[in-house]
Amino acid sequence: MPPERRPAEPVTVQPMRRGEQVVLAGEAFRVWLRLDLGDALRRGAALDYVATVSARRLREGPRQVLGESRGRLASDGDSSVAVEVPSVGLPAGTYRVEAAVALLDPATAQPLGLGAFMEGVVLHAVPTAG
Repeated sequence: MPPERRPAEPVTVQPMRRGEQVVLAGEAFRVWLRLDLGDALRRGAALDYVATVSARRLREGPRQVLGESRGRLASDGDSSVAVEVPSVGLPAGTYRVEAAVALLDPATAQPLGLGAFMEGVVLHAVPTAG
């Protein structure tokens, strides 16, 4: 039986930490996203997800995918869940980070038309001392 979806608040995605973030250039890091599913899931139901995080240097350059995470979200009555996206390192510079999350029917792997997009987080990749 597909997950029960009710028209309600939209699904939203936010970074786990607000404000500008700093990572070491060339080092892999993790991006944590908080998804607020609103009423997208009823208690005891599950949805699959695909979360993609990308970055673009401020004022220049193409968008590059930093990482992707796939998994299953299960409802325990809390509408907010955390998703971890392991990502590759970035060359030194300042970037604007974006994240897109698509929700899928676990039985068919087809998109449910529910998803979220986040943009605007600034990430500084700083060179290592040495």
